[in-house]
Amino acid sequence: MKILLKGYFYKNLGDDLFFHLITERYPQHTFYVPVHGDHAQAYMGKPHVKILPQTKLKRGLDKILQKIAPRLVSAKGLERRTDLGVLIGGSMFQEIGENPIARLNQMPRHPKGQYVLGVNFGPHKSQAYVDATKAYLAQLKDVCFRDSVSYGYFSQLENTRLGSDMVFAIQTLCPAPTRKENTCVISVMDFGENPALAPYAQDYLAFLGRNIQQQLDLGRKVILLSFCQFEGDERTIGPLQKQYPQVSTLSYDGTNYTQVCQTIGSAACMIASRFHSMVLGLAYGVPTIAISYSNKTKQLLQDLGYGEYAITPEMLAYAQPKVIPSLDMTHWAQLGESHFQALDQLLT
Repeated sequence: MKILLKGYFYKNLGDDLFFHLITERYPQHTFYVPVHGDHAQAYMGKPHVKILPQTKLKRGLDKILQKIAPRLVSAKGLERRTDLGVLIGGSMFQEIGENPIARLNQMPRHPKGQYVLGVNFGPHKSQAYVDATKAYLAQLKDVCFRDSVSYGYFSQLENTRLGSDMVFAIQTLCPAPTRKENTCVISVMDFGENPALAPYAQDYLAFLGRNIQQQLDLGRKVILLSFCQFEGDERTIGPLQKQYPQVSTLSYDGTNYTQVCQTIGSAACMIASRFHSMVLGLAYGVPTIAISYSNKTKQLLQDLGYGEYAITPEMLAYAQPKVIPSLDMTHWAQLGESHFQALDQLLT
């Protein structure tokens, strides 16, 4: 079958793992994947995956066609040429920015069947946005949420299900390393670029500094990890590396996901700013400290029974980190794989 796959494909490790999990699961089918032209090269190389670079010219032409001849918009042509659509991602439903409901109305609705996998809901501000999201989801074939709070808003819809985060099933793609290293991996992000997080940027850097020093005092090698260059992770690494020149760095470049997963999986501990760095740490049984920069982190930890371990931005100045211990993640890995339940019935 021919599958139109859409997601947030900007060389962000978490979303890219979604891409690899689904495309590796169904190698006998052909995927058509629109990707921003600046990032398209990173997703090429799989014979059964057709990457469709979305250039500035093409996007501009589509905007014009949307007004005068909607049937000729490139997305409509792709829908006619494919057998089903999959939207795969995490925070796809957020009431932020201008006209969030208008943006919601532009979400994919493949006429032959649309599937939505891996998502959470929020943040949101109004009941109108909840209702608009519900109206959209009701039109789809299958929707699987990754946390119970998000699912709770839409559980009355017969086509919705509850899993957990898809990346908990990472070992189907990247098995756990057999050897552990005396390392602490710290995933970082740029608080300064997010208006809601910017007031806590200095507290965040100080928190990371304290924990870097503590890990160095324990005799561990510290690795600062960038998940997404596009979102500015490396802007945070710079000043930390200047202050602590003995630390190492590792950047996800759109292609080295196996190296990053192996580095996390072999670590003695994980300090997680990025949501999926927390998921990977837990999935590989690595004791993890979780910084909850958004509700999605705390909501997932609540499902695991560790909600009180989440360190919110307000807590960074004074919190004594609580380490989530190495857990048996068998059940959660199965729930992660359950996102593919409906597609498995159709494609395998």
